Amino acid sequence: MRGTKVILDSDLAELYGVEIKRINEAVTNNPEKFPKGYLFELTREEWTPLKSKFSTSNRGGKVKLPTAFTEKGLYMLATILKSAQTVQTTIAINAIMSVAAFNFRKLVQKWNHFYFSLFLVSQIIHIQPYKQSQTALTGQNLNFSGSTT
Repeated sequence: MRGTKVILDSDLAELYGVEIKRINEAVTNNPEKFPKGYLFELTREEWTPLKSKFSTSNRGGKVKLPTAFTEKGLYMLATILKSAQTVQTTIAINAIMSVAAFNFRKLVQKWNHFYFSLFLVSQIIHIQPYKQSQTALTGQNLNFSGSTT
């Protein structure tokens, strides 16, 4: 969402074993701990396509638009809530993200190796036709030093 990975307050409440209002209180009571980039409130346009996937309040819908937490916001919230379940859940999330980051780095390394191999092959293919065309034009085989064979 908005070009970043986020988790909604309702999902965090379930994972951390707290009510959504406790998360909202933590954010409201500690605004200095949630600078720009740690969380944001969804707009109605962002929430509308998602809300059918969530249960609604007794008033026929969510009263407050959901808050989306970035990875930084997730960790900051965990330091405020401090329950045993919060700590264990945050450790598990961190482990999952570490494995995902490691796998991504390995994928990038393999991708870079693949592209380098393609580059080498393209250079070989590019050189061969040039050498063949020079032989056809001059009747001589040119090497890279410029001398004839």
